[in-house]
Amino acid sequence: MKKHILTSFFCILTLFQSSFGQQAKWYNVPTSPKTLMVGAGPTIFGANLKGGIFLKQHFLVGASIEVHEFLSSRKEAGLFARKYVNSNRLSVFVQVGPSYGSFQEWDFDMDNKTPGPTPLYRRLKLNGMAGAEIRITQLISIEGELGIGRIMNTNWWAPSIRSSVNLRFYK
Repeated sequence: MKKHILTSFFCILTLFQSSFGQQAKWYNVPTSPKTLMVGAGPTIFGANLKGGIFLKQHFLVGASIEVHEFLSSRKEAGLFARKYVNSNRLSVFVQVGPSYGSFQEWDFDMDNKTPGPTPLYRRLKLNGMAGAEIRITQLISIEGELGIGRIMNTNWWAPSIRSSVNLRFYK
């Protein structure tokens, strides 16, 4: 009797694993072209919003907005191109693109010896980022990005740490 129960249990377990494996294979398939992606999430003391379209399986182009209030005040909007390195539940990507906005360093003048406030720049910024995306379902993913941008005509490199929850809309 025990052998029959164990055999039945292993048969059910095998059937469950094979059916789950067939349903869960979506994360090994690259995102198809013309799929839309939108996302939003926090930065350190700020927020970001992004949207884009996959032109190829591993290539996304889009636009983003970021408001940032940590060690500097930044409000910027820009374009980006993103290349995914792999298509797994955990995907890695690199991203580049320009943005335009207002940038002002925080004034840490404790002894009041610096003449005047820090300047407010309205400039173009060139960005480079790398990140990872974890696919929760075929529709929902969570990502984190770490990057740096060069604000043109200044001597300022501005770092960025962003995270977001993304939604994909397949056509």
